[in-house]
Amino acid sequence: MTQIYTSISAGRRTILGGFERVYLFGSALQSATYDDIDLLLVYENGKDLNVVSAEVRKVLQELSSDFDRTWIDAIVFSQEELGDTDFLKKIGDYVEVL
Repeated sequence: MTQIYTSISAGRRTILGGFERVYLFGSALQSATYDDIDLLLVYENGKDLNVVSAEVRKVLQELSSDFDRTWIDAIVFSQEELGDTDFLKKIGDYVEVL
């Protein structure tokens, strides 16, 4: 987790800047061996979805390149959707990256 967390939180703030919050969860958080990297990307309520989509694509491309083409799974919610779903409570272990 340390390498992933450090790279995403420190090295990639520029590409993550379009999001209000970014969370790391799943197997990459729990084990040194993982098949993918799970991210939750939270954007501002009311933001243009075309802009959000372009920002998600950029994050996926950049991080996949950083981690030797490791599959990046991204779940994307608005701030309101995140609150409505209680997603963070459901996944249990997570780390806020941004």
